[in-house]
Amino acid sequence: MLTQDFIREYETKSNEELLRLATDPSQLTEEANYVLAIELRKRRLDAKEQIINFQQQENEQKQKQELDIGRLWFIYTFGIGRKRFCEGDYRYDPATQVEEFTTTIFILLFWVPLIPTGTYRVTRIKGFRPPKINAIDRLSLDWKQVMKVWLITLGVLSVVVGWEIFRS
Repeated sequence: MLTQDFIREYETKSNEELLRLATDPSQLTEEANYVLAIELRKRRLDAKEQIINFQQQENEQKQKQELDIGRLWFIYTFGIGRKRFCEGDYRYDPATQVEEFTTTIFILLFWVPLIPTGTYRVTRIKGFRPPKINAIDRLSLDWKQVMKVWLITLGVLSVVVGWEIFRS
């Protein structure tokens, strides 16, 4: 790219986009970094503190997104939605009435948990209705929980199918 191309491109970018580029200058060519520095100075965004603060805000936002379980929902009529299963490594503090456990969230189709989307360490207040779940850590997928859910599902489906065959 020519210097003029970089100038035109950076002029059209938002302040946020420019700061994001400035947080990792190694991804840009020498010419691109030079033009970026000029554009940042022009917009008075060239202070190191501004770039560091922006990077910290970006990191905090990423951490929040990692801990966001998302809305668990379920359309009962069709058995479609997102639902959590299992309560592994369970701990309860009677003084605060806070439960803490590991749970895995699945995508359901026709009441069958098919796809695990994540395993989280969560807390909730015991007896609070509806139970508000707060994620405190996102973990790697707990395959023990996944297999347990799938095996129980397979067992239930086997009984239902067997019953239907037996009835016929």
